[in-house]
Amino acid sequence: MKITSRVLVILLSLGIATQAADQLIVLKAARLFDGKSNTLSQNAVVIVQGDKIVDAGSNLPIPSGAQVIDLGDATLAPGFMDAHTHLTADFSGNYNERRLQQLDLNVSEQAIRATAFARATVEAGFTTVRDMGSRFVASHESVDVALRNSINKGVIVGPRMLVATKGIGATGGHFDPTGGFRDFLFGREPDYTDGIANSPDEIRKTVRFEVKNGADVIKAAVSGGVLSLGDEVDT
Repeated sequence: MKITSRVLVILLSLGIATQAADQLIVLKAARLFDGKSNTLSQNAVVIVQGDKIVDAGSNLPIPSGAQVIDLGDATLAPGFMDAHTHLTADFSGNYNERRLQQLDLNVSEQAIRATAFARATVEAGFTTVRDMGSRFVASHESVDVALRNSINKGVIVGPRMLVATKGIGATGGHFDPTGGFRDFLFGREPDYTDGIANSPDEIRKTVRFEVKNGADVIKAAVSGGVLSLGDEVDT
């Protein structure tokens, strides 16, 4: 199936262009996958009004006055959803090497890089993501919240984001950002502001703190993690 990034960019542009709130745009393509059947419709027509798709199908009539964009030999499809992403960092390749490299970058540079990851994600066809944690050692900045807000305001191009800020876990557990490093290398032990909680009351406090600072979803780890430096996945 061929899905063009041009279609995604066009639809995103429509969504953030307030001056064209009622404008009718018609996308035409050779095929359409609507997600309802296991076959492709031919002679696809998708009708967009403002920031909403109002109709989609095969050989639909073109509304009067609509702007028509003919994409030719392409396949249109609904946006994909990814339920577990980390758009604020790149951990491809050697994970531990990448994690150590993060110590060389300041948070501002991480945020700038995240805008490229967000654009690459939406151009790959993913229009909604659940971003499951944005953590930078010795920093309380919530880059995922800033990224989500900038996308929502039309400042940058990216998918719709549901963000978790920092994952919640125990001291020394999967989400302890100092795990695997020598004691007090980063100046202090992590606390609820870093997602670290060791009792029911601390967990409540941590959840409230994360919601206050922009979390849409809460992520928790009750055991070690595959990629942890300091604990095993079955601990």
